[in-house]
Amino acid sequence: MAVPVRDTDPGRFTLLFCVLTVVVGAYSLVLRIQSAQRVHDLRAVRTAERLELARELHDLVAHHVTGIVVEARAARFTKVTADHAAEIFGRIETAGDEALASMQRLVKVLRDDTGTAPATPSTPAVPASTTPVAGLAEIRELTERSSRTGPPVLLTVESGLEERLPAPVAATAHRIVREALTNVAKHAATATAVRIRLRTVPAGLEIRIADDGGRPARLSEQARGGGYGLAGMTERAEALGGSLTAGPTPEGGWLVTATLPLR
Repeated sequence: MAVPVRDTDPGRFTLLFCVLTVVVGAYSLVLRIQSAQRVHDLRAVRTAERLELARELHDLVAHHVTGIVVEARAARFTKVTADHAAEIFGRIETAGDEALASMQRLVKVLRDDTGTAPATPSTPAVPASTTPVAGLAEIRELTERSSRTGPPVLLTVESGLEERLPAPVAATAHRIVREALTNVAKHAATATAVRIRLRTVPAGLEIRIADDGGRPARLSEQARGGGYGLAGMTERAEALGGSLTAGPTPEGGWLVTATLPLR
């Protein structure tokens, strides 16, 4: 390949092949770079899809399973009457059915090739089938259900908020509230009250979940989980351009505050 370049008087035929060699070499290099970038983008999309499915599994299933474990532990360590036992078993059965339904939806998404978006760099890596349609009505149902199995939950919603709340923001708010209540059941089972407030602030929607403290529930290390709930809530808030903070309060409880932009 270097001989034609060293020729002091190259002919047209030699010069043509020299130019073709350079063009083909450059084009091959560009194709290799594009192929490597495509592989990198596909891996990034698949990683994002796995993380999204992991968050959905934690949010949908862990909440119900935690309720089952808490109810079962409470029944073991407290004296209950026959009527109360029937009520506890009914709640366990309901939570078990909801957990199974959530798992079946996720398994269907994993087995169905049409359940996820095409693996292209320009396509968001969010499985459409795993995105629940949730809003303030579901948040109210969630707080009522949590009040029956744990500390009383007081929900305060700004008047007219439901009409102004976009669907993605409402779904994220529902997930944050659900995870916060799950953490209350795990880490503050003897709390006397949980206060949830949703209101608009200049930065968007403010979600405030506070409990007054209490002793952790009698759960095994496996039931307590691996500590991914707070990270998942933070990721969901940041995905919408918002923020989330969590920490103890001077009174001894725990406070979670999230701000989600409405646009």
